[in-house]
Amino acid sequence: MEYSTKAGVDHNITRAWSITTGSKKVVVAVMDDGFNAFDGMDAERIQPYSHGIPALGIIGAKGNNGIGVAGINWNISMMLLKIGAQGVKRGEYDRSRAQRAVKAIHYAVDNGARVINWSGFVDDPRPDQIASLRHAVEYADAHGVLLVVAAGNSMDNLDNPEKCRTYPACFDTGNLLVVGEVNFAGDLDAFSGRDRISGSNYGARRVHIAAIGRNFTTDVRNGVGVYRLAGGTSNAVPVVTGVAGLLLSMRPALTAIELKNILIQSAKKLPGLEGRIASGGIVDAYAALRLALSRKE
Repeated sequence: MEYSTKAGVDHNITRAWSITTGSKKVVVAVMDDGFNAFDGMDAERIQPYSHGIPALGIIGAKGNNGIGVAGINWNISMMLLKIGAQGVKRGEYDRSRAQRAVKAIHYAVDNGARVINWSGFVDDPRPDQIASLRHAVEYADAHGVLLVVAAGNSMDNLDNPEKCRTYPACFDTGNLLVVGEVNFAGDLDAFSGRDRISGSNYGARRVHIAAIGRNFTTDVRNGVGVYRLAGGTSNAVPVVTGVAGLLLSMRPALTAIELKNILIQSAKKLPGLEGRIASGGIVDAYAALRLALSRKE
């Protein structure tokens, strides 16, 4: 099966590889469902791992080895932090997800992660839980750690306070980089599921950058490693995280704010994103590296 994008809708990854393919010295944390994912509700109910493995492959599957797919970084260190599956059964409420996320963020910061990839969210309505999560994000901000998070797949305008109820995407912390998803034509993605139509959230203020979410990447099925086409803003996030990793391999002293600004300022503008995404474009790995290299350390 082959897919192709509209001319100009690409992330310039192969050109970026002429500059760097990454470094093992860069540590990226991936907060997700882990392996044999505990869903957060019942310790005896284990869900198949399916969400975090594609993100790992997009960020850092070994490249140029004749096997499977190539990640954006051929060399990088990834810290897998299991916080439980994003979804629980309909009608159930995961009361401890926020605290698992808080612990994971603190662990990542305290153990050398420079970037945290979180293709998920917390929608806990309890103010104390949201405040606790905010403090954790601020802790990462104070230590210069970039948090790359999904905009979500509800086709909502997150600039509308009535629609912005998932966190950390709806926080305003400076180290947050919120990622939307585009399709192969360069427009905000929308797709039909079994019981609903869904697609990327957006927001000219709150959603900073976009990426192609549909990528052939790694997965595990019945205990066996496979490759599949993944999608959604969950898989757009690791594209941006991967490019952040490339930047740090060349400029390890970059702060979270500097990383964020470089990624936004070097984004490739697309007409379909104007006025809907803050940068007006998708992440451009080559342009980001060139911009970073042009700045004095």
